[in-house]
Amino acid sequence: MQAVRAQPTLGGMSGKYSWKSVAGTAKKWADNKRTEVTTADRRTRREATGNEVQIERELEQQTGGAVLTMLFPGLGRAIERQEQQRQQAAADRHDQARAEREASVLAGASVEVRGHITGRADDLAVTFTADDETRTLLVLMETVDPVAFDGASLSAAGFALADFHGNGTYPLVAEIESLDPGAHHVVFNDGDSDIDWYYWTDEYGPATAVVSGGAIEVVMPCRNAGSHEVTVTLRVPMP
Repeated sequence: MQAVRAQPTLGGMSGKYSWKSVAGTAKKWADNKRTEVTTADRRTRREATGNEVQIERELEQQTGGAVLTMLFPGLGRAIERQEQQRQQAAADRHDQARAEREASVLAGASVEVRGHITGRADDLAVTFTADDETRTLLVLMETVDPVAFDGASLSAAGFALADFHGNGTYPLVAEIESLDPGAHHVVFNDGDSDIDWYYWTDEYGPATAVVSGGAIEVVMPCRNAGSHEVTVTLRVPMP
């Protein structure tokens, strides 16, 4: 009977893996990195960048971070640097987005919610997008930082007006051809980094915007995927 030699294994946080598997994954990472650095094709470079994250996770699962650095010092340090760079880039994007919201705060802009979630937020950041050709007005309201309500924290809300022409009463239109679906919404964070979207559509009841006195006031009934209901009142001074 022929003896079978067992392959050396590594004890990692996720179990035991063979040296051969780890070395193969490391080679895959190096080949992918070479492609990312040397290719002139943008699409190929984007695909290589996306593959890199997946391969790095595979390596960390196979060996554990500390063992990976010990076995392949250069590779381990490169992965650690890239992870730090990704975290720093994410933090920079977060800070930049917050600064932009802070710079867009409009005094008197407010969101009031009643129902499954209850609360009010004032002086939100507001972005107006008017399209003269289609005569639509899209309004996005965002908190600078999440605002705690009873039941969740408010992050954003928005609505759109069709055939916008100044003062008057506008029944909201569920689907505006020139805009993406979901323009009428309110967004909450439940505290666990999970985003909960509530939308208005005409099956939930009528919703109306009134433009007068230099401001827009919208009242709309909204529901989320769990069929929880809220009534949202938005008030936005006109720029």
